[in-house]
Amino acid sequence: MFGNIYCFDMPLLKKKRLDSELLGTVQGSWTATRLDGGTIVVSETFILTNKTSLGYRGTFSALGIENIGLKTSKPITGGTGDFELATGIAVTTPLGNVTIDDFGNAFFWFKYEFIFAS
Repeated sequence: MFGNIYCFDMPLLKKKRLDSELLGTVQGSWTATRLDGGTIVVSETFILTNKTSLGYRGTFSALGIENIGLKTSKPITGGTGDFELATGIAVTTPLGNVTIDDFGNAFFWFKYEFIFAS
């Protein structure tokens, strides 16, 4: 797997259900960066396109190393709209289980926490 690059374009949902409120999308890529596996470099952009129950609109990005299957944090490296010049930390917690939709698409579940600097 070392050196493989994968891209993703996943819905950002309020709850762990495909019929949950759509808050936006998370798009990006990850690269396997360790010969024996388990470590990846992730670049992801969170896109909130509509005024949702969160009350925000815009984008922000996070970039960093993740250990597959473990809770990880990455720095937030800027944004647009309500997130213009944002900085902080994006915490990613894998929730396990994959959901396959009627079209064969795989959905991997994560809990995201965003801690923005003031």
